[in-house]
Amino acid sequence: MMNDGSSDVVADAATQDAPACTQPSPVTDLTWNAGDNFARSIDHHATWVSAGPSGAALYVAGGVRQGPRETLEAVYNQVARAPIMPDGALGPWVEDTALPVPTGFHSVALINGRVYLAGGLTSSGGGSGIAGSRRVFVGERASDGSMMWRESTPLPWNALHPTLTALGNKLVLVGGTDGRSAQSAVTMATVSADGNVGEWSRVANVPEPRSHHIAFVHNDLLYLAGGFRGMPVGNNITPLEVILRSTRDAEGAITGWEEVGTMDPVRSTHSGVLRDRWLYIFGGLDQFTTLAVVQRAPVGCDGRIGAWEEVRGAIPVARGHVHQTPVHEGRVYSVGGRDDNGVSINRVFVGAMR
Repeated sequence: MMNDGSSDVVADAATQDAPACTQPSPVTDLTWNAGDNFARSIDHHATWVSAGPSGAALYVAGGVRQGPRETLEAVYNQVARAPIMPDGALGPWVEDTALPVPTGFHSVALINGRVYLAGGLTSSGGGSGIAGSRRVFVGERASDGSMMWRESTPLPWNALHPTLTALGNKLVLVGGTDGRSAQSAVTMATVSADGNVGEWSRVANVPEPRSHHIAFVHNDLLYLAGGFRGMPVGNNITPLEVILRSTRDAEGAITGWEEVGTMDPVRSTHSGVLRDRWLYIFGGLDQFTTLAVVQRAPVGCDGRIGAWEEVRGAIPVARGHVHQTPVHEGRVYSVGGRDDNGVSINRVFVGAMR
């Protein structure tokens, strides 16, 4: 609807007493230190930080190992954790309770101290018998920091490379692939007080198929950034530069999507973190190259994404397919990934955000 300006005076009067919206200062520098190498060369894993009586720890669950010439060599069920020390460095890696089945290409979300892993692919071991997965695992942290796993309501379909995001007490799974092409489907489920996942319900599709993207929440709305439609086999992809934001109804269901910015350059297989109304993007790939650069963009008072800038302090090794780089008390943690040759690595880096 056209605005003839007749409401401007009213709007100005209404906002005179409102506090001014200012953009917080961003992180301008990253200083990286190497941690102990991970026990396995790994990518397409799930990574998160959890705190408890025994302190905070970084967790890595599942994942795959890719060798030269795009050879899938293993799908892992192993889970490992490393304590986060008072200075932010990582202590030694400890093997934790394994997942019920080998799982890779899955996604992860946290609600009320529990971790949720959904979708991906599974294997009978050694990279054989690979199939897409609808399985959803719930992880509970014990007092000593170890994980206990149980299954909950499966997804309505197989989903590889989706995003799984906590939106209040709901889980939202967006896009990914079915193993043949990117998908536009979106589904939501409510998590009960005991941590179980309810039935999944379809909500508004994204405007076009999207995979290998990131998702984050701001002001109770879900944002999607980067990724592509198509499939990476043979580089048959179309990068998606448009950043989307959900719209919701009174019950919290997603009813549609709107454009709120663009990425420059467009990335996929990257990770992203929202911190103090700044979106930080780590690594990933542009259409042809594995990246080490870190970028930031402001999330404005209107929720739109502003111009992109480079953060001083690139990741020491260019990497993609590190889909989560969690931040804890000003430190960002990056484990494994694929290098510029497309081969899995086991390097671990901790970045201080200044």
